[in-house]
Amino acid sequence: MIGHFNQENAIAAGLACLRLGASLEDIKKGIASTRVPGRMEVLTQKNGAKVFIDYAHNGDSLKKLISVVETHQTGKIALVLGSTGNKGESRRKDFGLLLNQHPEIQVFLTADDPNYEDPMAIADEISSYIHHPVEKIADREQAIKAAMSVTDQELDAVIIAGKGADCYQIIQGKKEDYPGDAAIAERYL
Repeated sequence: MIGHFNQENAIAAGLACLRLGASLEDIKKGIASTRVPGRMEVLTQKNGAKVFIDYAHNGDSLKKLISVVETHQTGKIALVLGSTGNKGESRRKDFGLLLNQHPEIQVFLTADDPNYEDPMAIADEISSYIHHPVEKIADREQAIKAAMSVTDQELDAVIIAGKGADCYQIIQGKKEDYPGDAAIAERYL
């Protein structure tokens, strides 16, 4: 797991385990094998490009995620993002204003628990704050596939933000099965 916040969390967990009597060697092994589904998961495409999957679901968490990815990947960056329907509507403006500051990122707006709203109307609202072209693809799997198709070398990255490891989409008030962002991304590696 990359990112200073993950390093800080690992140190805190390690210190707590040490205090509870765990050996330093066991703590190292535990941290080395830790994987948190949906939190800064990193996959590698056949072409070497990285795919970062994270629950980032507001402007602040997305800003941190982009910053971490830009530190490690200096090529093209594609971002798959949506915003929930019928709640957290201020996030849409936050996302748009943030992404407007990153014209170098190729943005793919898509569904992310649209609930009773039209995912394309949500995408339109986010894009209204962005002054460079973005792609709008309602089907989240198709948006992920499209974003992964624009990366072609080791320094490139795809960021898939929002759903993380959630295995559902909330549509019309019901949780509908969804394989999860990592499972979708693995189909197109």
